[in-house]
Amino acid sequence: MRRMTLLVMIAVSACMADQTSYIFQQGVDAYQQHDFEAAVNHFEAALQYGQASAAVYYNLGNAYYKLDQIGKAILNYERAKRLQPRDDDIDFNIKIAQLRVVDKIPSPEADFFFKFWHGMKYLLDLGEFAMLTIGLYILLIAFIVVMLFAKNRVVLRLIRIARLPIFLLLLVVGFIFVVRVHEDINKKHGVILAEKVSVLSSPSADSTEMFALHEGVKIQIIAQSGDFFRIRLTDGKDGWIPLAALEII
Repeated sequence: MRRMTLLVMIAVSACMADQTSYIFQQGVDAYQQHDFEAAVNHFEAALQYGQASAAVYYNLGNAYYKLDQIGKAILNYERAKRLQPRDDDIDFNIKIAQLRVVDKIPSPEADFFFKFWHGMKYLLDLGEFAMLTIGLYILLIAFIVVMLFAKNRVVLRLIRIARLPIFLLLLVVGFIFVVRVHEDINKKHGVILAEKVSVLSSPSADSTEMFALHEGVKIQIIAQSGDFFRIRLTDGKDGWIPLAALEII
């Protein structure tokens, strides 16, 4: 009975995978035929079937860009970038889409250390860092086991030479992995989808407007109160906007 249940689950999973691939291909075909609204519908349907891949988000971003929905285009490019942080095509399309954003928010000049740390932190995606951390840990355990039982002096010498670099690499990779997980859980970003939204001094509709933002601006979410998010820009400005004005990446 359990074997039959497992076979049914495998068959259902295979059918769903085939269905999502078919829907995704329909989206690609619609995009190539310049039917961008149909492409959006197909790509969104693929996401609802559970195919949350960089390819789907990237193509969905392209379709929204063709429909002049810049906020949703950038939102989906950013979601694709989270899954494929080293993809040059995604980076290029984000830059092209940002050229059409009304607000040009300056970023502070980054020093060498910050650039180096940022490059290290996003050298791999989260899953790759996890696999590398686990792999290095298993390798270190294997070294210890071999040292306990091996009698070959050459092998033991090689392991003694290699174990310290492997241990140090494990510490570095493990630390970066923990930092990335912490950021993934606690550090949220979003993209403004409203054509224009007032940034308020407090989480209340009748509070003072400090400045306005337009569609496509990427912001950091630092708090929530009722129906409002407190957001922060790369230049340090912050304030409150309604939840409905943005979508979390």
